[in-house]
Amino acid sequence: HLTAEQQIDFSRRFGDLEIHISTDFLLPDHGEILVLSNRKENGRHIGLVEAGSDWHSDLSYMAAPSLGSLLYALGVPAEGGDTEWANMCAACDALPAILKDRIEGLRGVHNFDRRRNPRVAIPAQHRDKPASRYDRSPPDAIHPLARRHPETGRKALYVSPRFTIGIE
Repeated sequence: HLTAEQQIDFSRRFGDLEIHISTDFLLPDHGEILVLSNRKENGRHIGLVEAGSDWHSDLSYMAAPSLGSLLYALGVPAEGGDTEWANMCAACDALPAILKDRIEGLRGVHNFDRRRNPRVAIPAQHRDKPASRYDRSPPDAIHPLARRHPETGRKALYVSPRFTIGIE
């Protein structure tokens, strides 16, 4: 059981914290915490519902993506609602040699704005006002399709259907 202050203090041990672009779902008085929830209070969602609706790497749409994300679950369903992880090093290792050669040196274009991504839909809760939500998207971020881990040197794919909108 953590208070918001304890979660923030713990998180800071890994480095500087970032304020998420979805400012309408930041925890009041604790902007370092983004609330993910499908619950409603007074007819309004209390958190970001579609945060995991499309597979992604958190904040890849930023020029300098986060080191990582910490998830603190306050409530989870008895069934479903799984948070799943993908080993992108293993995915890169499993590529046929011809495809590894083909993507070498290529860079993906990442963007937060769902209107620019034909593979994902605008969630129902934002369809009536997508401009106000997506106009705050930062400029395109350009990252290698496969990048090396700074400590291990292993290559990992760095693409996702949610934020990778094309190849440079």
